[in-house]
Amino acid sequence: MLRIRGKRRLRPTLELWHKLLQKIELMNSNFFDIWYRFNRSDVFMYLDPPHYTHETFKYGRYLHMFTLCDIKTLVDILKSTNANVLLKISRHETKLYNELLRHGYKAEPFRYSSHTCREHDVDLIFLKNF
Repeated sequence: MLRIRGKRRLRPTLELWHKLLQKIELMNSNFFDIWYRFNRSDVFMYLDPPHYTHETFKYGRYLHMFTLCDIKTLVDILKSTNANVLLKISRHETKLYNELLRHGYKAEPFRYSSHTCREHDVDLIFLKNF
């Protein structure tokens, strides 16, 4: 049996989250198909494009592979976006996205231990423009 402590504080918190989540639209779609529809300053986008590194082949294939041309297109679009963007990339891809750093994006490294990559920690970089 699950016991919840602080039930009086839980209800207002859940009601607040419920209200906030009503305004959120989650999408799992091709970035290029939806970009122009949501390129607004009141939009937050979390982008997790397929990785272009050797990891793609070592740990499995994506349904849609990301090419160097796709990365260049993505970078060109993100340089002039109005939306608030948080982009997750592998540290192995940093050079491919360096141009964003020259356009005001900030890089935040992140490391975690992955259950699928047991032989090493996973190094990620989050790039953001806000």
